[in-house]
Amino acid sequence: MYGHWMLTPCLPVLALGLVCFCLCVRAGQIPCYTSDPDPYRRYSTKSAYAEIPAVTGGTDTGRSDTVDAGCSPVMIWHLLRHGYRYPADSDIEVFNAILPVFRDNIVANTTVSNQFCAGDLAALRDWKPRMDPSDGSKLVKTGYEEMMRIAKNFRIKYPTLLNVSIDDMLASFHFRHTDTERTRESAKSFAKGLLKQPGMTDQELEALVNRIPMTVYPTTNDRLLRFFDACERYKKTIRSKPVAELDKFDNGAIISEVIANISRRIGLRQNMNISVSQSLWLACASEYAIYGLTQDSTVKNSSAAPWCSVFIRDDLKAFEYRTDLPYYYKYSYGHKLSYEQACPLLKDFIGSVRNASTKDNFTKVVIRVGHSPTIVPFYANLGLFKDSTPLTADNFLSQGNRKLRTSYIDPMASNINFVVYKCGNAHKFKMHVNERETTFPGCNDMFCDIETLMNSVGKAADTCDFDQMCKWPIDPSTGGATRADGAMTFWLMIFAKFLMSAV
Repeated sequence: MYGHWMLTPCLPVLALGLVCFCLCVRAGQIPCYTSDPDPYRRYSTKSAYAEIPAVTGGTDTGRSDTVDAGCSPVMIWHLLRHGYRYPADSDIEVFNAILPVFRDNIVANTTVSNQFCAGDLAALRDWKPRMDPSDGSKLVKTGYEEMMRIAKNFRIKYPTLLNVSIDDMLASFHFRHTDTERTRESAKSFAKGLLKQPGMTDQELEALVNRIPMTVYPTTNDRLLRFFDACERYKKTIRSKPVAELDKFDNGAIISEVIANISRRIGLRQNMNISVSQSLWLACASEYAIYGLTQDSTVKNSSAAPWCSVFIRDDLKAFEYRTDLPYYYKYSYGHKLSYEQACPLLKDFIGSVRNASTKDNFTKVVIRVGHSPTIVPFYANLGLFKDSTPLTADNFLSQGNRKLRTSYIDPMASNINFVVYKCGNAHKFKMHVNERETTFPGCNDMFCDIETLMNSVGKAADTCDFDQMCKWPIDPSTGGATRADGAMTFWLMIFAKFLMSAV
């Protein structure tokens, strides 16, 4: 695509240990992100909710609900990831440090800037840092709108349950979110989407939402939505360990070629490291979602995310897979504990369904707002998005149609819900993944008997023993942990460090 590369001399510019130089591109077609009618915007877990493609599976029934005659919805259990947020403060600091240097090098050197079409070059020339580290990880406008829009869609689809007054909501709804700004504001925005009526002022809406109790637990003790922070065995044996397949992928030919291409395009004498390239990718993804989407997502402004122009489509696909690899091993099917630790959430879900199908008095609407590592393990507990072949560093090229693809199943504001219906003396349910009606594993139809659900994941929920599965360290004879075990582990680590220092 790019033709042949030829080095030409230029003034060096130091940027975090990287020395810039100029390149000359011979005849070849120049890609143009800002005018591409179909740019690649699958940014893994950093994808905007509006960019979920139609090929994700399930049926998009919009705001209409079709069920058997004599059936009516009686309960909704809804799990959501928070809406779009700013990158972490540390990421924003990196953006503000390195991106102006890269921009100036591209714009100042003709042989480098000639690699970009006029639209991309203009967008890069006009770019300036817009994010402040003090806003790190906070919900952005796009995130507020995503939450309100999802709530509004379901309110229209299920008016008897969701199009209710504040008094009804106080009596029969239960909200819970983690102890972060982005989940708190997401939960409030979802409530606003349920309550907002024509002619209602923002102040009136805010006053109503502030009346709704929101359950929150401290981060270290939130087994329901932050089980990954409460499970010591998981933290010690999986989360804190490097993912071997990711390391292998990062050091393999595909990522090496991607980094070389990006480095040449920006005008670097030597290849950047994986961390710098990851920062460029994150800047591309987050600036598009934060600054490039209008409120109704009908206008998508590529010029608002000029750093996307340093990537070609294949580069972005490689970075997408690079995110999916650790998610497979740390939060999904790569290790049983990675997803089985979500059993408290599974128990909460099954308990809500059981109450709705066996009792007269129950909570009609259950809303849970968490994070990406909340929802992906929950998917795996249900048997969703399981590939026949594990994701590895070597099968990237054959995994183009993988089921565990976070761009499709876990963008910002990703969500899954279950609607329980009463059909005479029986109960049925529907599952929605990102608002698409989806057939539950083991069901023959999207409208399925409750018994099928209970006979599969119901048993796993009932046998959930979080304390036992998360004990650390493990006593080989009992499967439990003792204080002596912990002390022995500590001194073994000290001794190991001493040996290594003596080598």
